[in-house]
Amino acid sequence: MGEKDKTVRGAFRNKHLFLEFIRKYIPQLKNTNISEENLEWIDPNTITPDLSEKSGDVFYKVAIESEDIYVYISLEHKSSVEYDTVIQTMFYTFRIWEQEYKKAGKKGENKNYKLPTVLMVLFYEGEEKWTAPLNFKEKINMIEGYNPFELNIIDLKQLPEEELLKSREAIDYFILLRKPDIEDKTIKDIVNRGKEMLSEEEWGVFVEFLYSKVREEYGEEEIEKLRAKRGGEEIMGLLEKAFYEAEEKGIEKGIEKGIEKTALSMLENGMSIEMVEKITGLKRDKVEDILKEVKHN
Repeated sequence: MGEKDKTVRGAFRNKHLFLEFIRKYIPQLKNTNISEENLEWIDPNTITPDLSEKSGDVFYKVAIESEDIYVYISLEHKSSVEYDTVIQTMFYTFRIWEQEYKKAGKKGENKNYKLPTVLMVLFYEGEEKWTAPLNFKEKINMIEGYNPFELNIIDLKQLPEEELLKSREAIDYFILLRKPDIEDKTIKDIVNRGKEMLSEEEWGVFVEFLYSKVREEYGEEEIEKLRAKRGGEEIMGLLEKAFYEAEEKGIEKGIEKGIEKTALSMLENGMSIEMVEKITGLKRDKVEDILKEVKHN
């Protein structure tokens, strides 16, 4: 920290001077009723210990009508425009919020809990006008509808089961399984409708997931209880049958892929279509398709 920074930082430790400063130069606090009793100096190294003596920062907590506002002033005098400044100050803001949230403990889980306002201030003494962004959003590659402070929430309970069951997209059947209020009848419908709506590949992946999920989450004991419930035996029967069918299809597909790989190798080594057809049992049009692949490569 330079001598100039130390001098300014020392001056701002005087609450009267700091009060004059925020009333005149910080627009958000101009018309607020603040007195010196509302100000509390905080050691800025509690927020930026990694900067230690590199910067002469000023950090105050300002109490306004039972609400706390933090004012963080960076006195690391900048003489040239630095385009990452708003990113750095945003990191400081998040550190302050993180500490406040941790201090709140269980209160932080309360419905009405809110993080405090943090006002970041920078002293700039360069010759050219400051042209770097002042808004954090300007340093984010924003897509349409994106808000960095907004959470995307998928409220599973509010998603209509009937609409999901009509879907031909595999993801909707996975979503259905996550619904907290799913009933035995719905599981049965998922198995029946999914087999009808999904492609063979999607259905195989879905059933494998569903079957393993049931066994993993419920365990053998719970599965037996499900079997004992009215309709439960039918559900588990459907599920197990679908799983083994999908597994068998997977084996069959694996064998088929292996035969095609063998045919490809034969053709690459100059064997005729007729001979490959006879040895592998593949249909002629399939062997011709594989030959096209050989010629293409």
